[in-house]
Amino acid sequence: MLASAAVALGYVGSHALGLPMVWLDSALGTWSFGARPSSAAMDFFGRAAWAFGLAAAVAGVSWRVTVGERGARAGAAVAALAISLALGLEVKRLAGRVPQAEEFPAGYDPVTGSMVESQVRVAEP
Repeated sequence: MLASAAVALGYVGSHALGLPMVWLDSALGTWSFGARPSSAAMDFFGRAAWAFGLAAAVAGVSWRVTVGERGARAGAAVAALAISLALGLEVKRLAGRVPQAEEFPAGYDPVTGSMVESQVRVAEP
């Protein structure tokens, strides 16, 4: 139960703490690690990795811990509270976003979603 709460906390906390991320820039089809490379880059994979890492650590620490019925109920309540708080923080972060237009990279075809060689046309007299 606590590991499931750790997934939610790790996902939201990785962004809140500004931890280094794995980024996917889907427009260029490149992966990077560290700071955000462009405004089109997605941090889902990096945040999911932090969430999984925290959940694995919590699961490892609590592997041999046994609790009674009362402890299990308290753990479920803490997990539900942590998941609710993490969801609330993520909604708050996403609700205020305003889309920013960005130019496509040179050679990017938005119809096919792939990079193509640019063709320069010269106007004939």
